[in-house]
Amino acid sequence: MNEEIVYIENMNSPRDILLVSQALELLGLRVKEVELGAASYYNPGGVIKKATIDKALEEMGFSLMDSEAKLFSEQVRSLVSVYIDNCLRQQQETSFETFLEDALKTPYLLICQRYLSITGQRLSIFLRRMKVERAKILLINSNFSQEEIALKLGFKTVKGLSRMFREVTGQSMSVYTGRELYAALPKVV
Repeated sequence: MNEEIVYIENMNSPRDILLVSQALELLGLRVKEVELGAASYYNPGGVIKKATIDKALEEMGFSLMDSEAKLFSEQVRSLVSVYIDNCLRQQQETSFETFLEDALKTPYLLICQRYLSITGQRLSIFLRRMKVERAKILLINSNFSQEEIALKLGFKTVKGLSRMFREVTGQSMSVYTGRELYAALPKVV
């Protein structure tokens, strides 16, 4: 009996994991593991077809994603991380768009359209969130000033990073840094 894996769109919470697991079991599949975006199972005798699984999941608001699409979205996410790492190590000479086009040998507009259709999220929003996550790490774990962090992440001024940081987190960089540093202090009883 071979293990099979399906990739599933629109899974966002632990409740979704439970729903998908129950749906697969109701179809007669032996569920090995379900996580956000994927499920592995054993299909005794291979009697349950993917179309049947897709139909059952669609009734609950989910849909199957082909493994090629999953691979593409993971590749793009990985390249976003590489691009940000390159920015942090040295000033990145090329724009994000050019970097992605060169890496994937595909026009940037097509990359964005495909990423949106697979993940349901615009690539520019994912890039913003990743930059803010890196800024959070640098604010707490480095001696870089806000200006240095902004320049390292490809912003022309600290104002651009500050605006994006506030949009994503709902708080200023100074407030975030203060809260994180306060939380890290040992509690005195």
